[in-house]
Amino acid sequence: MFEKIRSLIWYTVLLVLFLVVYHIGTSYTVAIVAEGFSYMEPTLKAKGTYVLDRRQSTVRSLQKDDLIAFEVMDRGRLKRTFARVLASPGKTVSVREGRLLVDGNDVAEAPRRIATLDTGLIVPRDTVFIGFDSSRAPDLPLAKRLVAYRAVLGRVRGK
Repeated sequence: MFEKIRSLIWYTVLLVLFLVVYHIGTSYTVAIVAEGFSYMEPTLKAKGTYVLDRRQSTVRSLQKDDLIAFEVMDRGRLKRTFARVLASPGKTVSVREGRLLVDGNDVAEAPRRIATLDTGLIVPRDTVFIGFDSSRAPDLPLAKRLVAYRAVLGRVRGK
């Protein structure tokens, strides 16, 4: 009888351990910044290792200044990229006098190709508007700065 109870406890401990490892493995991942990636310097360093929170509740609650990892197509291949969230769904992004505005508040220097956009761009549902920290980042038009939630790999933890 005692052997059966001990076996039952042992299998219960193994099951709990498996569930904990499974939860951590599906909720978090480690991402390494590519060697030549400098768009987020000095915030993220090339070859740096960061933990990503992949839980859907986290992705759906992204806020301004969160750092995210997402995938984009580059010459037919998926490429991991990191960026800062500048606007969440429903916010209006516009450009005035060379400055990028979110709901009328100054957040960053505007892409050089865009002189003025007074009417604004409303960030669609399930999408975030991103920017980069480095001045060496690509000069993307506003529409290319929209990232769908489904492309987001996770939020960078601790940044």
